[in-house]
Amino acid sequence: MDKERISSTQVAMLLFLVITATDILFVPGIVAQTVRQSAWLVFISSSLTGLTALWIISKLGQRFPRLTLPQYSEIILGKISGKIISAAYVLFFLTVNILVNREFSEFLTNSLSIGTSMLILNTAIVLVSGYGAFKGIEVIIRMAQFVLPLFVFSFLFLFTLAVPNVDLEKLLPLFEGGFQPIFSGSIVPASFYGEIVVLVMLLPIVNHPQEVRRKALYTLLAITGFSALGTLIMLTVIGPDLMGHLLFPLWYLARAIEFKSYIQRIEGLVFPLWITGVVVKSTVFYYLACLATAQVLGLKTHKTVVCVFAPVQIMAATFLFGNMFQLYDVLNKYWPPLGLVFEVVLPLLLLMIAALRKKRQGVMAP
Repeated sequence: MDKERISSTQVAMLLFLVITATDILFVPGIVAQTVRQSAWLVFISSSLTGLTALWIISKLGQRFPRLTLPQYSEIILGKISGKIISAAYVLFFLTVNILVNREFSEFLTNSLSIGTSMLILNTAIVLVSGYGAFKGIEVIIRMAQFVLPLFVFSFLFLFTLAVPNVDLEKLLPLFEGGFQPIFSGSIVPASFYGEIVVLVMLLPIVNHPQEVRRKALYTLLAITGFSALGTLIMLTVIGPDLMGHLLFPLWYLARAIEFKSYIQRIEGLVFPLWITGVVVKSTVFYYLACLATAQVLGLKTHKTVVCVFAPVQIMAATFLFGNMFQLYDVLNKYWPPLGLVFEVVLPLLLLMIAALRKKRQGVMAP
């Protein structure tokens, strides 16, 4: 297995990109359909999911500090049941990456009206992310360190230019319908916050894992502020009615914003930086799917699995969904509850069983 070590700060940077890369592009429009002008508040309530998942994963990490989920699930549940759970997580990581790849190709096709076929676009991102996954976590971390400052700057630049167009009256009436719609609308962004579950694979290779909980907490707070701010600006510029009917409201905002005659068509500037964030996220989940598979099968390296998963991802991302609306429907209705099972429910069950059976690292199941 890979022997690279990473710092808690590097993990925090990676988590920020993993969650926000697709969250800021897709979720605001989905949430605005039901919650309307209160959509920005949804990110605050849904962050509780990320905090809960972080606490559960931290507790598992304390019990099994040098093991990943596929390894300690066999200690907790026994060899056969543990391998079944581990195989399910392989499918989870793989499915997330298939969804990310299709989101990438749909964004290029629908926003830029690119005539390139979906098959070619999906092949391109799988090849790029596959190369990063083959090279391992050290290369992925270097990608994240380079991309993150540019990624954040591009959004802050856009939000700053949008401020003169803000109309706060579009947020009224505040709390329309009470708090219930806000909490019920939180399930979609909650599933994105739950992607912090990648820590079940990354914690064992962190130099100082005891620092991860604190820095991941700061990262979740930063993600919440970033996403809530972005959604707030989109609502006050575009308006909740139009925003709820847009597939990519952030792209619409970027095309609409200009600063006098000096700065126009800024989407051409920020677009490449957004795409790099999506590529980093795809690479992370590709790598984790391969690493988990190698640990389940007892392989010496994850690299042998990379080529096997490439055609699977390309075909699934291309042909699993007929169009963007089918993908949108999956992301809105079906994937969030299923994703939360892997992000919160299963880790919580593993923690409870480990506590009841007094399982810790080095104490094997009978």
